[in-house]
Amino acid sequence: MARRQSHPDGLVTALFGDGSYLMLNSELYSAAFAGHPFVAFLCDNGGYAVIHRLQTNQGAESFNNMLSDSRGPGADGSVRVDFVAHARSMGCTVEDVPAGATVEDLRAAYLRARQAAKDSQRPAVVVCRTHPSTWTEAGAWWETGVPKSLSGRAAYDEAKRRQVTWL
Repeated sequence: MARRQSHPDGLVTALFGDGSYLMLNSELYSAAFAGHPFVAFLCDNGGYAVIHRLQTNQGAESFNNMLSDSRGPGADGSVRVDFVAHARSMGCTVEDVPAGATVEDLRAAYLRARQAAKDSQRPAVVVCRTHPSTWTEAGAWWETGVPKSLSGRAAYDEAKRRQVTWL
């Protein structure tokens, strides 16, 4: 909303995973209802892959973050969120980028979503399937507690030592 005040011709694009989507999806309805356009780019990787990576990179066993290693009756794949249908039900335009799509397909879907958001004055969601464990390392460090018993504790202590503290 602030961006529209400072740059009326601009349009915000947000990038997030399926886990974050599940925690914030009601904001799409609020934005659609109130007429706040933006593009939400949803990467569906089959679970809470960032949390999974934080666990396993510290030496812990995977614990119930990916749909593939979850426990419970829905772990058989029978309980999945249809992100395309869900985003539409929230009042958003949706561009569904299927698995195996090309970079050009992704680019075209994004451009269509931008135009749809501008035309409708509502959010547009681009749903893209991504690999659950293929990453582009960005060099960021996310401070999470690491028990002393895990193999990742030494790396955690070193990163904590190098952390810049802002006062």
